[in-house]
Amino acid sequence: MSSRQLYHTKGDNVIGEWPADPALGWPKGGRGIRRKLCTVASLDGLTLVEQAERIQLLRQEKMQAYYQEKEAEKARKLRRKQEQKRISISQAMDIWLDETQQMLNANTASVYQRSSKLLLQCCGNIRLADFDRQHNIQLLNYLKKVTSPRSSSRQGTIGTATQLKHMRHLQRFFKWALENDYLTKPVKLKKPTAPRRDPETLSIKDLKLLLQELQTMQARATSGREQLHADNLLRAYWMCTQALFRVGAVWSLRLDHIKLSRRIIQIRDNPDLNWTNKAYKQPDKPINDKLYKILKQDLKNRPPEHVYYLDNGRGQPWYRATGEMGRAMKKVQQKVGLPDVKPFHEAFRATMITELLVQGTSPLAVQMLADHSDLSVTLMYLNRRKIDQHAAAQDIPSIG
Repeated sequence: MSSRQLYHTKGDNVIGEWPADPALGWPKGGRGIRRKLCTVASLDGLTLVEQAERIQLLRQEKMQAYYQEKEAEKARKLRRKQEQKRISISQAMDIWLDETQQMLNANTASVYQRSSKLLLQCCGNIRLADFDRQHNIQLLNYLKKVTSPRSSSRQGTIGTATQLKHMRHLQRFFKWALENDYLTKPVKLKKPTAPRRDPETLSIKDLKLLLQELQTMQARATSGREQLHADNLLRAYWMCTQALFRVGAVWSLRLDHIKLSRRIIQIRDNPDLNWTNKAYKQPDKPINDKLYKILKQDLKNRPPEHVYYLDNGRGQPWYRATGEMGRAMKKVQQKVGLPDVKPFHEAFRATMITELLVQGTSPLAVQMLADHSDLSVTLMYLNRRKIDQHAAAQDIPSIG
C-alpha cells in the first residue's frame, strides 16, 4: 500500500484514497475509495511537514468513518435478512400485493387478493419459511372444497381450471419471495392437473343466423333506446368477428382511435373507464375490407356527441361493464336457439380463430391478429373437433 499515492490535489481540493476492503488491500490495476479531505486553501500557513501530517490525520479519520459505516450497513443488511426469514405469510403477501397491484389492472389484482386469502384460510398465518410440501397438499385439498362465487347453491365448488389459476398466482408469490430474500430455497407448488378441453365454438352458419337476428332487431326498433341497444350489439358483433377484438377492447374503444384513413384501430388503455389492455399492450389492429365498409358507413352517420364506439348518445359507454354486454348478446343467442357458449370469448373470438386456423391461415399471423403473447395461447382457442383429418389420412405414405 505504501507504493500507492494516498492523496492528491484535484482543483482546489485535496482528495484522499484507500482500499475498499482493508483485508484485500488495493485492487490490482484499479483505484480505491476516494473522498475529499480538505481544500488546498485550508493548508495555507502550514509547513510542508505540517501539511502532510494534517492530510494524513484527515485521511485516517475519513477512512475509519467509511469502514465503520460499511460494517454498520453490513450489520443492518444481516438483521434485515434475519427479519425477512421470520416474516409471516400475511406480512409477505401484503408487500407482494402492494407491489403487484401497481402493475396489474383492477380485475386481475382482485383475483390475486382472492388467491392470497385462500392460502391464509387454508394454512393460517404461519411463518413463510415454514411452508412445506404438507401445506401444499393441504392447499390442494382445500381448493377442491371452495365454494364457487357463481354457484347458486352452497354445494357448487370451483372447477379445476380455477384451482389451477389460484395455484399459478401463489407460485408467482413464492417466486417473488425467493427473489426478494424472504425464502432461502424455492417452493415449487404441486398443482392440479387441468383437463384439456377444446373451446366450444359456433359454425359460420350459426354466426349468420345471429347476424340476421341482430339486423332484424335493428330494423324493428321502435324507440331511441331500442335503436341504441340494437345498433351497439351489431357494432360489437362486427368488431369481434372481423377484428377478433376482446370484449373489453370493444367496450372501451373510443371513436378517435378508429383511423379509417390508415385502416387501423388503436387499442389503448382507457383511464376514464379504469380499463387497461391485457399485458399493457398498445397494438394497432388492421381493418379488413368488410369492416372498413361497415365502419365507414357507421362513422358517417354518428352525431358529434358520440365519443365511444358503443356510445349511449351522451358521450359515455352504452354498457356499464363488459358483463352487461355479454348478458345482452347471450339473450339474442338464446332467442335464435344457438348453443350455450360464451358470447364474446367463444362464440366470436374462439370461433373466428378456429376458422382461420382450419382454413390454413398462418398460425403466427392469427396469433398477432388475436393479440396473443404466445402461439401456444392461440392454439388453445382452436376447436380441434373442426379439423378435417381425412386429407391428412390420405397423405400418409404408402408402405408395401
